[in-house]
Amino acid sequence: MKKFFFSLFLNIVIFIAVESIFVGFELPSDFMYLVMSLVALSLAVMLHRPVLKFLTVKINFLTYLVTVFLLVGGTLYGLELFVPSLYINSSSFEAVNLQVITINAFEVSQIGTLIGVALVSSFISALLESLKKGGDE
Repeated sequence: MKKFFFSLFLNIVIFIAVESIFVGFELPSDFMYLVMSLVALSLAVMLHRPVLKFLTVKINFLTYLVTVFLLVGGTLYGLELFVPSLYINSSSFEAVNLQVITINAFEVSQIGTLIGVALVSSFISALLESLKKGGDE
């Protein structure tokens, strides 16, 4: 039970952090919708183990990343359809000049934002999961 609530809390923190990266991803401002959305996304991440065991796939970094990416992407798409104040819009990124390399300003479409949010959150979650698994052994 303690692991469940720890994973739930950790995934909620991950999604709140990812919201600050993507301008086009806005979590609901209403408290009930916010809690419902964050819990649904966290449960989608925590659903990876039963899915991989059902498919009889060994759980490692890559399979975790792909499974969580698909689960979070599908959950985000469903939440965007049914939760009134969760918005996924196009994201714009400003230009970056690093002396050696220059990245021009660009804009990502709505589906690109959804894929980006799912990819970044699944990567952070997979990284933390592999670090946690490394500490258990």
